[in-house]
Amino acid sequence: MILILLFLCVLFLYLGLASSKSDVFSPCVITSTIWMLCIILYLILPHNLPSLSWNFGLTLGCWIFGMCASSLFIENCKIKKSEYDDPGLIMRDVYLIISVLTLPSLFFYAQEVIEAGVSGNWARDLRLAALGKSTVSKEVYGGIHVIVWQVTFLLELYFFKPRKWYRLLVATVCCLSFCFVTMSKWNLLNVFFMTVSVLYFKKVFSLRHLLMGLGVFLVLCIMLQTVRQKSYGEEDFFVLYLVGSMSAFDTLEPFSSEHFGENTFRIIYAIAHRLGLSSIEPIDPILPWIQKPLQTNTYTGMYPFFKDFGVLGVALFSIVLGLVYGWFYKKAKSLKTFSVLAYSYFVTVMISQYVGDMFVTNLTGHVKFLCVLVFPFVCTKYGVFKIKKRG
Repeated sequence: MILILLFLCVLFLYLGLASSKSDVFSPCVITSTIWMLCIILYLILPHNLPSLSWNFGLTLGCWIFGMCASSLFIENCKIKKSEYDDPGLIMRDVYLIISVLTLPSLFFYAQEVIEAGVSGNWARDLRLAALGKSTVSKEVYGGIHVIVWQVTFLLELYFFKPRKWYRLLVATVCCLSFCFVTMSKWNLLNVFFMTVSVLYFKKVFSLRHLLMGLGVFLVLCIMLQTVRQKSYGEEDFFVLYLVGSMSAFDTLEPFSSEHFGENTFRIIYAIAHRLGLSSIEPIDPILPWIQKPLQTNTYTGMYPFFKDFGVLGVALFSIVLGLVYGWFYKKAKSLKTFSVLAYSYFVTVMISQYVGDMFVTNLTGHVKFLCVLVFPFVCTKYGVFKIKKRG
């Protein structure tokens, strides 16, 4: 079973590189590479995890095939080339000012969490607060300003000018401060891959730089984990974060959701509940923890579809996601600013599929991000805030 999965990964890696002309940011290349590395690490890393089941192998095989085949299909289709003009400086100024004005709220939040903490570990207190397990009632992820920080960072990175280096510095401080206060490796991963992706599409970043950057990122993640170690088990870092989710998946039961499609269609349940149309509360995006075969609450990106609809659900929605990612990638290949920035945001979502689902669970957040990102482009296109010359 392992050999079949490896063969499938190698096959689609070859097809992805051939179709994209050796572009390592192709959805097909990302998907096949991620899973190939996870499987190899499962085989070579020392661990006490049980053998992966045939059920997992079949489900993962359907996932890889559906994701890669559909993304390759859409990549080779003709798509209408419509694009927004680059946003004007005034809109970038607005976003930068908002970022500066809202950043102090993050530090006030961190101060409140640390002062209210009872664990004796300030890093653990920050992480627990980010997970909603704190006496502090504020929601660190909830504000639209967090998305503004991300969009501002992408805009300033893309339009970086050496003589105005301070603009990018401010945007970077906002994003990295958020990573630090939430003690989140995923947020740090998001900043890293957004940066790498933008620079790669601008052709100022090579594969060699990517590998060097990954090394630096890995060191930062280990440091972050070391600081907050007491809040988690003693599992090996690499086993816990690189291969543990595959073994955790084998603890799941297909069709075990309480309500129809409650994981896959979480956004619908959330909207219906918010409007008072349904008494069913949306599922908590922080999934339940298990203790065996290891302490974790991540079950790969196949989790919502397998829980709701079994293997067939995984096969169907892998095709849907492959088409979505392939479409964004196809648009980004045109090197138009909006498409490049939008796809750069989704790169981390794709890479994180080996850990957990970051697409349908956070679909509301993705919609908000795209709205905040497109706003300055739309304003520029239709002349909003444009200063008219007299005479």
